[in-house]
Amino acid sequence: MSTRQIELWRKRLRTILDELRVEVEKLYERNQMFLAQLEEIKKSIDDLLVVLYESSAQPEKLLNEVKRLKARLRDVKSQLELGESQLFEIRKAWPEVASLAERVAKGQRLEGLEEKNFKELTKATGWDEADLREELARLGEDPSESIERYKELFEKYSQEAMELFRQGDTRQAAEKMWGAVVALVKLYAAIKGVFVAHWSRSKIDCVIASNVEPEYRKLFRELVDRAHVLHEHFYEGSLNEKLFRERWDEMLELLKEAKEVVYKRLPQ
Repeated sequence: MSTRQIELWRKRLRTILDELRVEVEKLYERNQMFLAQLEEIKKSIDDLLVVLYESSAQPEKLLNEVKRLKARLRDVKSQLELGESQLFEIRKAWPEVASLAERVAKGQRLEGLEEKNFKELTKATGWDEADLREELARLGEDPSESIERYKELFEKYSQEAMELFRQGDTRQAAEKMWGAVVALVKLYAAIKGVFVAHWSRSKIDCVIASNVEPEYRKLFRELVDRAHVLHEHFYEGSLNEKLFRERWDEMLELLKEAKEVVYKRLPQ
């Protein structure tokens, strides 16, 4: 490769890299939810700018790296656009939740009213604080990216619920089972690429009405209804042992059927 050819491809790549860096900086200023990804892309661009002027630089390899960076940036941009639309939906209905999501995503400390709201949210979901924090931090991602995570959460909480039931702790078992059902509904929605704010019972009902096949809607509605009765038992202790066991057994039958419906649709 002649000296002129080297200068031409360096100039071409320099222009592309400079444009990419400007684009990243603009996104960096507007959004903080994908800070780590953008920081990594920025560092990769800076590293390539150094390699560009080394005598051992390989044009083909550099071009491939630039293509990879452009693809990664497209992915981040699409996630940011999707995230903004989802956060806009949440801001309208639950501004306090949107505020929590933004602070958690930035790694900021929750204090005062926000800490109180976070505690209330853990009660509404039946999830552990760590799982809820991760969920809030990832509200802007494509729902399909959360399929495996929701599957793991469903299995985690359903197993914990069964163990607590065996130990005789019906109230904690009831709460963990509510968390499992919430995760299962979110898993079904994620498989279909549907975003659902899981802290809203009405939103869960809407997701079932709009996205679950007609032949399975009754199954899912009954499952959520039975699980929510158990959720109320966690706070009120309203069910005696006999009633609780009846409700528990009914809910387990529904859960088994619903799980089969959902797991058949998991991507292979």
